[in-house]
Amino acid sequence: MILTHHDAWDFIYRFKEAWEKKLKEENISHFWVHGPLDYVDFGFFDFSHE
Repeated sequence: MILTHHDAWDFIYRFKEAWEKKLKEENISHFWVHGPLDYVDFGFFDFSHE
């Protein structure tokens, strides 16, 4: 499973059909969820200065 913040395959990259086909071929699912991921600390940013 690939978890992303946005369903960006179409509105940013414009290759949604090709991406969905490849995911299906590789038996990989995709789940996107915007709201909760706004508050997750993935360790990339230092929020202690905000």
